[in-house]
Amino acid sequence: MGDDEKESDARAVENPITDMFKLSEGMYDLVPGLRRMILFSYFYLGSTLLIILGFILVFLAANNAFGVVILLLMFVIGVLSFSLLRKLNGFIKYFSIRHKAIKAVYEEHEVSIPKGADPIERLTIYLSQKDARLKKAMKQKGLKRDHTVKAGGSSYTFDAFASERPSLMHSLFASGDPGYSLFVRSMDSFPTLMQVMEFDSAVTKSCNALGLVPTRAIIVVSGAKNDLDDSVYENLLTSPIVVKSGLISSEKYACSVQVVTESSDGKYDFIPFIPIA
Repeated sequence: MGDDEKESDARAVENPITDMFKLSEGMYDLVPGLRRMILFSYFYLGSTLLIILGFILVFLAANNAFGVVILLLMFVIGVLSFSLLRKLNGFIKYFSIRHKAIKAVYEEHEVSIPKGADPIERLTIYLSQKDARLKKAMKQKGLKRDHTVKAGGSSYTFDAFASERPSLMHSLFASGDPGYSLFVRSMDSFPTLMQVMEFDSAVTKSCNALGLVPTRAIIVVSGAKNDLDDSVYENLLTSPIVVKSGLISSEKYACSVQVVTESSDGKYDFIPFIPIA
């Protein structure tokens, strides 16, 4: 450590909650640099594997069995390193999203319901005010009301739907722009566990049929007279929609079903709270 850097005892804790958030902030500040390092490592490992593969072919042509065995071992180590690098990249991506979500909950306590003709219009006005991707999708294709998606031999109807196609790289390798998709159902009472699971299934099958990754899956509730069941609450927090993307190199994408309630005090209530990036 240089003379200008401040020494500190990592074991010293004053306020656990505050110190945890500061630690998370410090880690998040390192994310851009870590992503650049991972990108460089991807390039280095990929180039090295191609060179090793070329030498394997040369040694095979020269009938050099010992050289082929050594190079194959190096190739296997390189592939394993590449796999570990992908896992590290996935962890950094998860940490970055999780940090932003926790920070958003910390900073945004109350959300006022905007004016609109019905719950769907009010919700999409709120979302589009903060979500540039939704605003773009609505401008290009419009918000589709009472939209039906055909998936296999079944049809699924959503009270509102908006989408943007993913990039070709994402469709093939799960890398690049994942696109955007919004699925909304409107209800006048809190959903049952069966209704949540049915909505989950409808979004999953619709995404698979359309080649989309779910960005938001929302059940908007207005004027509910019942209470949210504990089993539904647990399901919303622990059982997200999971969709695979990528034909050649695939990756799983998770999206929680979110219940957005219009409260009598003119505020939204979110279960769970999902920040708008």
